[in-house]
Amino acid sequence: GERILGVLDVQSDQANALTEDDRLLLEGLCGQIAIAMEQTRLREEMNERLDEINRLNQAMRREGWQTFRQSAEIPTGFLYQQMSIAPVDPQEISSDAYAAIPIAVPGGEVIGSLAVTDDPQRPLTPEERSFLDEVSAQIALALDGARLFNQTQSALAETEELYEATAQLNTAKSFDEILESLRTNTILGRGSQNVSINTFSRPWTPEQEPDWIDVLARWSTLPTGTVIDRYPLSAFPAARMVLRPDAPSIFEDLLTATNLDDNTRALYTQRFGAKSTIFIPLVVSGQWIGYVNGIYQQHTAFPEAEVRRLMAMSSQAAVIINNLRLLNETKRQAEREAMLNTISQKIQSATTVDAVLQIAARELGHALGAQRAIAQLSVKEK
Repeated sequence: GERILGVLDVQSDQANALTEDDRLLLEGLCGQIAIAMEQTRLREEMNERLDEINRLNQAMRREGWQTFRQSAEIPTGFLYQQMSIAPVDPQEISSDAYAAIPIAVPGGEVIGSLAVTDDPQRPLTPEERSFLDEVSAQIALALDGARLFNQTQSALAETEELYEATAQLNTAKSFDEILESLRTNTILGRGSQNVSINTFSRPWTPEQEPDWIDVLARWSTLPTGTVIDRYPLSAFPAARMVLRPDAPSIFEDLLTATNLDDNTRALYTQRFGAKSTIFIPLVVSGQWIGYVNGIYQQHTAFPEAEVRRLMAMSSQAAVIINNLRLLNETKRQAEREAMLNTISQKIQSATTVDAVLQIAARELGHALGAQRAIAQLSVKEK
């Protein structure tokens, strides 16, 4: 398909003024105009995309330096004086005494300054300032490269640690081992007093909420009796606002949190003595099956990198938790069927009514671990 870009209108006062050659010339001219217009459009689109890429690169570089300043120990600076070099605090150098040349990475982010002078009272000459500007540009490129290398190495180290942590998680054979792996390798194990893996009585969907929250595994230093193994969701109305399947819910100060109901606030602040808490969703194949909860009795900050790591591990943990639940349910079903088959065989071997009832009572008591089990015939009323 050809696409019409426009119309070339040629008019004449005389009838049939255009010859066949004129028409061929105009058709050729229209083709050249169309090619030029399309090339101009493509060039403009290319420039717009390049501008957008440049803006994204500049934004990423600014964010990269902001993150680097927050996460790394940045040297304050160095001063060369009398044939020696030593660390220096930039605040100690008077801006009035030294003419500072900004060190700016591509994109305009100023990351430092540069000053060279023998006499603080002597201003820089134009040639000296031009030279310092050129040196400053080279220093900026070198610093940006060093920052990228540092952050790349940190990312690789973080990835390696996460790989080892998830490998350890994959070897877990029980809910307690899953919980221990999460505590060992994430912020859940640093300063917390209670960490638990919690599942819903059924997957939580927009159409249907679960009735209960069951604790599959728990590590706790709280006093005995402080926590229980099952909570009714109806007792905590704020759960609908607090818990989310797609993101963590973080409370660094439970006392000032505005979206908690009285029961939830009392449970955490009074019963648990908590000041901070975090909820991490457990989702498997699009089904929200529960969450991991960490409770802290001191005010705790949750850095973004730590939360990302916890989310990544919890995502893997959710799969293992779900598989273990299915495996346990399969084992329980097999045990029930085997138990039923054993009882059935023993009952079928009896030849009298008394024997059937005795065997039934005895085997049910053994199977269910009950102190009393009764098997009896109903008494017909006269």
